[in-house]
Amino acid sequence: MATREESRRILVHRLFGGTDNASLEHVFDEGFGVSEGGGGGFDTAVAADVELTARQLALVRRRTALDAEEALVLAELEARGVCDRDFGLSTGVWLAREGRLPAQVAKSRVLIARKLRCRFGLVFDA
Repeated sequence: MATREESRRILVHRLFGGTDNASLEHVFDEGFGVSEGGGGGFDTAVAADVELTARQLALVRRRTALDAEEALVLAELEARGVCDRDFGLSTGVWLAREGRLPAQVAKSRVLIARKLRCRFGLVFDA
């Protein structure tokens, strides 16, 4: 049976394929992806079914909030022209490079953020 560390490495490899493992280990070291406050994390192996479903729904809510905040930040970077001015790159290209994301994924996130800002400006600013 695989140890917890081996299981983590297998999961990371399956989820992120050719991504730099050192950077992924850093993400785990910083406490991202574990229970709030860092520490021991959420042990799925011993959690009851009801705990697993509650945890998954909590993760969905956190991801939704994170996505909304990312859209706000990307839209503001785009509106101010920060990446073009400071780095000589479009916001999407900058995000792809710095975030180690596929170019199309990064550009899509910026496009969605821009559209949200244009269509829902007052709500977006709230």
